Amino acid sequence: MTNQLDDDAQESMNEGRGLCRVLAIGVLLAVAAVAGCVFTGCALLDTVASDERVQAEFDRAVAEIMAALDKPDDGGTVETPTAPQPEEPTAPGATVDAVDYASLRWSMGGFNGSKAALHDGVEIGSLNVGRDGMSYRWVRGGCEQLGAGSRTDFSKTLACIFYRDGSGAWVGGKFDWISTSRTTRDFKNTHSGYNGWNAAAFDAATEFAFVIVGTNGRRTNVIRRARK
Repeated sequence: MTNQLDDDAQESMNEGRGLCRVLAIGVLLAVAAVAGCVFTGCALLDTVASDERVQAEFDRAVAEIMAALDKPDDGGTVETPTAPQPEEPTAPGATVDAVDYASLRWSMGGFNGSKAALHDGVEIGSLNVGRDGMSYRWVRGGCEQLGAGSRTDFSKTLACIFYRDGSGAWVGGKFDWISTSRTTRDFKNTHSGYNGWNAAAFDAATEFAFVIVGTNGRRTNVIRRARK
């Protein structure tokens, strides 16, 4: 009888220990889940905050550029009017946009660079667009003219790509950071749905336009290419 009681007591103790282990594991899993949500939330908040900082810096720079352009002259020198001259053809190698910059719709990427001013000292060309990434080359200048501190600095210049959708509109926006030394970029962000990117529509597109925009309010020319 005594042995039976001892066995029953031992079994109850074992069951109690098992229940405690289950409860402990459950608590640990719950804590881990909460921590994961917190860290994920922090990462998302950091991305949003970063995008907001970039947009704010760009908007300030554009405002300064516009203020400088709108500044009236001092009225000191009066130039004698001259007869209008015939318009000269565009010189070979002059920086021109392959797609009207004003027609680009900044609907993806979390950044609006529509007010960027063309920098005459920079030019890009030779756009190639594949399924997983793109490449281009510098014809003259570099990201340094758009605010970057060096050839490898990618903290001030944004890679922006647009595709022609079914209605014929050019839609897209920022998809990565870029530097003079980076002449290739992959499409991981566009495929992951980063900041509103539509992976299916992007992959179905055949015509693309690319431009680099600096947070100093300046940009390169727009280049264009059909996907190979």
